[in-house]
Amino acid sequence: MSLQTFRFLVLGAILRLLPVLSLLTGGFSSLRAAGPPPPPNLARLGSLPDWSLLDPYQATMTREEFVYLLRHCYARKPEEADPFLRIETDRVLLLKQSNHPEAGWYDLRFKTDSPLPAKAPHYWRGPLDLADLPPNSTRPLEGLRIAIDPGHIGGKWVTWDDRHFKLGGPDTLEVREGEMTLIVAKILRHDLTLLGAEVFLTRETNNPVTKERIETLQEEAKAYVIRRGQIPSAWLIASTAKAMFAISSEIRARGDLINETIRPDLALCLHFDASPWPGGRPVFRSPNHLHLIVNGCYSASEMAEDDTRLEMILRILQRLYYEELRLADTVSKTLQKETRLPNIGYDGTSGMSVNDNEYVWARNLLANRVFFCPVLFFEPFCMNHRETHARVQEGPYEGLREFNGIYRKNLYQEYADGVTAGLVRYYREQRQHTVSKK
Repeated sequence: MSLQTFRFLVLGAILRLLPVLSLLTGGFSSLRAAGPPPPPNLARLGSLPDWSLLDPYQATMTREEFVYLLRHCYARKPEEADPFLRIETDRVLLLKQSNHPEAGWYDLRFKTDSPLPAKAPHYWRGPLDLADLPPNSTRPLEGLRIAIDPGHIGGKWVTWDDRHFKLGGPDTLEVREGEMTLIVAKILRHDLTLLGAEVFLTRETNNPVTKERIETLQEEAKAYVIRRGQIPSAWLIASTAKAMFAISSEIRARGDLINETIRPDLALCLHFDASPWPGGRPVFRSPNHLHLIVNGCYSASEMAEDDTRLEMILRILQRLYYEELRLADTVSKTLQKETRLPNIGYDGTSGMSVNDNEYVWARNLLANRVFFCPVLFFEPFCMNHRETHARVQEGPYEGLREFNGIYRKNLYQEYADGVTAGLVRYYREQRQHTVSKK
């Protein structure tokens, strides 16, 4: 048999087999298509999103208002939301699983029968929902439920959440943010209660709320690292488990407490700020500063997380932005007057401005996202500023003491008084305005 004849025979056999190969290939493709979908893209320790939670919000918001809130506050850049939201004339389609479009879209209808918005369901109450405030009342916060979240943990857990440092000699007190916020929280509870509010703390001691620990989160940390396409090295798993404990699990546990048990009208997240130090070793930095944060400024990568995307939509539909911004605008002014601190801002990447108040910024943080009520997130005082550090060393003293030529209250009382004055001003103005209109 010649070589040419052999080639013709082989080619003929291949041609006869092509229909069979096509059927086999199609069968394999069908098997692949019918295989399990990829795991959803979730935030750290996030839960599978239940899109039916949006059912009660059908036809409660106009297209114009939804687009305004999304573009003005929640999406860092309008185009970053485009892959996940399809805004049409009478509805918005919400992608259910960002890495698996075959999971489909949730159909949220806009309100079209009237330009006036309909009331959306939520457990918190705004000033208009509270009882009338009598003129010249000494209890302007009467009937208000307030949750105070002292940021971080403290105690023996300070090495787990990395919010502590020591500067100075051996007799210098260590700065421990979790313990400092708890001091402020207890002062606020005392003062706000006298003014009529019902006040709850998410923690009473320097112990975590979550039952999880770094040791119990190892497998979850490994799975999270792998889902993110990273190599699950021992160091990366350990650092991820640490963050899962101190941030994700702890804040989510506090969120469950707030949303399921306390159900407040307002949550105050107390923190102290700190300026970054080069080389990983604490140093004094300037200037001292203050800012307040409302929820917003979601990046594309954050909106790609399915649970985060649902939580953002729920905040939009509950119209939390309006109440948060009004509160932050008022409270930032009284806190600035009390502390005398300059503002500090963001560059539009991790945080952005939403009004003309240079002390108020929108930023997406876990606490102000998963606490489903108006949230004020406070970041006053740079802890590694020399004056703040000196005031920490003095502790919660009585009366006034001199710092840089100015007699001042102790750091914690000053913080609490600035917040209290703002809440009194806001609710007194809102509730008396309501009474006068009636």
